[in-house]
Amino acid sequence: MSLSLQGSVAVQVTIRYTNPLDLSTPVDNLSRKNQVDYSSGTGQNQADRLWHDTRVVSGTNNDDINMLALTDSLGQTIAPARLRSMTIKASDTNSNNLLVVCSVTNGWLGPFGAAMSSGFALQPGQIFNWTLGNSLGWAVTSGAGTLRVKQTAVASNSPASYDIILVGASV
Repeated sequence: MSLSLQGSVAVQVTIRYTNPLDLSTPVDNLSRKNQVDYSSGTGQNQADRLWHDTRVVSGTNNDDINMLALTDSLGQTIAPARLRSMTIKASDTNSNNLLVVCSVTNGWLGPFGAAMSSGFALQPGQIFNWTLGNSLGWAVTSGAGTLRVKQTAVASNSPASYDIILVGASV
């Protein structure tokens, strides 16, 4: 089977900012869209691997995502050699923050640049996106291919869920 991918990753901000005064209402309309388009392939601005999932982290457990052993929505086992984009959205209904870090074993450094045990936190409802445009992406290797997601503090044994989207290239 020959996989093909085409699409884009975009961040759009549209805000109407007003200041009602006695005789007038100054208005600032902001509309800004930043978008990276991908065609099918493995070069710059290209991708040929997509994986997405809704995941749950229970209590003090870790959710380790081995990016070299993913099954995509078409039932194909994929192992992106390079990651072009990562989007994570914590569920609005989570009781706790999520923490995204390099795994202790085979931790994926990607945009972190170095091993981090502290990582970055996602509050309930928060969206995080890293997208590379005119770049080959972050390497995913057998020695560094695992992303870890866990809860920062567990007040109870309540689970926390999140959506994750990975766009990558096979070489």
